[in-house]
Amino acid sequence: MKLHHLSWPDARDELASGKVVVVPIGSIEQHGPHLPVGTDFFVADRLADMVSEGSGDCLVAPTIPFGYAEYHSDFAGTVSTNRTETLYTYLEELVSHYVRHGARRILFLNAHGGNMGALDALCYRLRNQGVFAATVLWWDVISRLRPEYSPAGHGEWIETSLVLGYDESLVNMERAQMPETRGLGSPEMELQDPHTFLFRGVPVHVRLRTRDFSETGDMPEPNLSPTGDTSIPPSQASRQIGVTIYEVVSGYLCDLVKVMREMDPDILDSRT
Repeated sequence: MKLHHLSWPDARDELASGKVVVVPIGSIEQHGPHLPVGTDFFVADRLADMVSEGSGDCLVAPTIPFGYAEYHSDFAGTVSTNRTETLYTYLEELVSHYVRHGARRILFLNAHGGNMGALDALCYRLRNQGVFAATVLWWDVISRLRPEYSPAGHGEWIETSLVLGYDESLVNMERAQMPETRGLGSPEMELQDPHTFLFRGVPVHVRLRTRDFSETGDMPEPNLSPTGDTSIPPSQASRQIGVTIYEVVSGYLCDLVKVMREMDPDILDSRT
């Protein structure tokens, strides 16, 4: 059931019913030369539609298109909050309206890693308000349940498959390529993603701009999934792979929502 399809009296009753409020959030950001800037938004929105149809234990909020992707902003089409704190404040103010009318269980369905700083902080804030809040990332789900479809980068074959599974007309396969990334100046600094490199096997956390190491925006990210294969080209993507991933992840989310619906946040409060 979708919140934005309800009248206010029906929304009042659903929010007070104890159902899990699912809040999908994506991003508008570059995804290399062949994928649309709405990729993360499309993925979150499709999964939200499938959860709305497949679960009677939740109320699905409108998908939030924008997130924190400032490190992609050298590439046209990226639209981002300038700070993580801005995203946190925005989300807190939106979600406060669900809580005000009775929501006690909230599940953030996140399709962009850059949003995690704000979401982590917000989940702590909500817990202090007596709300049980959690976040799930689609790539964590598929990497565990179907490791052969583990993603391994930005704009790579798995994300390409997801957009093909959403709308094939949005993918320009003629531009699809194996991404080439520049090093960080030393062979001992092994880039894992825009936020991490390895030095002698130890993760070192940084905050780089995508343009620092990629001319086209797409990139391998060995740190994204322990089983992801960075050698698979986007040409191996297919609509069927995307459809399968949507089905697996949405099925998991429906099961998670059911379990969250049955748990009682008051039990946690009684332990303090």
